[in-house]
Amino acid sequence: ANEGVGVGEEEVEVEERWKEWADVCGEVLDMEILGLDILEVDEEGGKGEKNKGGVGKEFVLEVNSSSIGFSAKNRQEDFESIVKLLLGHLEKRSAEVRRKRVGRE
Repeated sequence: ANEGVGVGEEEVEVEERWKEWADVCGEVLDMEILGLDILEVDEEGGKGEKNKGGVGKEFVLEVNSSSIGFSAKNRQEDFESIVKLLLGHLEKRSAEVRRKRVGRE
């Protein structure tokens, strides 16, 4: 797993626009496990000359399943949450497959 080294660790509330971005990315890329289950937001700009007033620009840099580093502060909790998340998705998907099979028999 990628682990953050020298990465700022700030927990923030999830913005509605980030949820929308994740949903669109998941739909476009036909990804079953995506959304705001795991999210990293990079902000460019801030207080620089181009962004007077401290307003930065946010970008979706990449969409994949393992690009973010995990903070040492919450590492065990994060890993446990990811395992629960993946098991939940797998259980849901396997139930869907079983229902389809039963419908064909």
